[in-house]
Amino acid sequence: MFNVNLSTYELNGRPVVTLRGQLDVADVPCVAAHLTTAVAVYGPWIIVDLEGLDFIDCSGLGVLVGVLRRVRASGGDLPLAAPQHMVRKVLTVTGLMDVFSVHPTVEQATHGQGLGRAQVLADNLVTIRGLQTADMATTTAIA
Repeated sequence: MFNVNLSTYELNGRPVVTLRGQLDVADVPCVAAHLTTAVAVYGPWIIVDLEGLDFIDCSGLGVLVGVLRRVRASGGDLPLAAPQHMVRKVLTVTGLMDVFSVHPTVEQATHGQGLGRAQVLADNLVTIRGLQTADMATTTAIA
């Protein structure tokens, strides 16, 4: 059973592959085939819209990295657009946030306006501080 929905369209003359749902080992062959076909049709510069992707596992990351290697070897890129909190967190923890070109929106990805590393760190720090504050409140309530 497939957990991810795929679609392809163009925005500002750039091809965009949209991933929605959950990308796990069961969906890897389908996603790999779809991305490979998109590269064959549009060339080695494809934006991947992750706004609707709720979950990605290591096999899903492997597909993206594999396609990234192929397109970069051909002089292209595989920018990732609009990853939501959980997917962005996985990209950050694995170090892939520094490997991919990551953009806050698909529109910005079409213009090459990346999500800067400093902004990602700032977003994560706010999240971490929020958790620390919540943890401290819980600890205080328990004590």
